[in-house]
Amino acid sequence: MKKYLIVFTVISNFLLLFSTVAESGPLTLDWQDLVPNKGLGEPILVTSDQQIFGLPDRKTFDGDDDDYAFLIESMETLKYQQPPGAYIKPELDGKLVRIPGYITPLSFDNAKLGEFLLVPYHGACIHRPPPPGNQIVYIKKAQGIVEERLYQPVWITGTLRSKSVGTALADVGYSIEDAVAEPYDGVKEQ
Repeated sequence: MKKYLIVFTVISNFLLLFSTVAESGPLTLDWQDLVPNKGLGEPILVTSDQQIFGLPDRKTFDGDDDDYAFLIESMETLKYQQPPGAYIKPELDGKLVRIPGYITPLSFDNAKLGEFLLVPYHGACIHRPPPPGNQIVYIKKAQGIVEERLYQPVWITGTLRSKSVGTALADVGYSIEDAVAEPYDGVKEQ
C-alpha cells in the first residue's frame, strides 16, 4: 500500500508541475531580452555554405535585368550596413515566446506573405540599415493576420530558435517556428 501511495504522490506532483508550466503560457520578451550580457552568449555566424533566405527569384521578378540587379545591389548595401559582432542567447532556444515587433517582408507566395523579419522598429532593413542580428527574428510563415499588418506592430508567438540565419537583408540570430501573429495592443503580459 505504501508503494502505491508513493507512486500516486510522485505522479500527482508531476501532473501538478506540468499543468502549472502549461498554464503559464509563452514567455513575453522585450527586444533587450534577446541580448546576452557582455562577454556571454554565442556569436551570430552565417557561413558561406548556409542557405540565404529572401533572395528574390529572377524568374518571378517583375522587371528587367537592370531592375533585378539594382534590387540585389540595394539589398546588399543595406546588409553591409548592419552592425557586426552581435551575440545571441542559446539558453532561449526551444522556448515558447511572445514578442512584439514590425514586419519586414522577404518573400510572398501568391500575394501571401511567405518569409519575413520581425524587427523592433518600423522601417528596419528597408528604409534604414538593419539593427544588430540579435535584434532581428526570421519567420518562415505565420498564421493569423500578417498581410494586413505590414505597417503596424504585431505580437508573434511561437518556438524561438537561437541559430544564425542568413537573409538577403541581414544576418539574423533568431528564428521562430510555428509562428502566430496577432494585433499588437500595447499590453505587456507576464
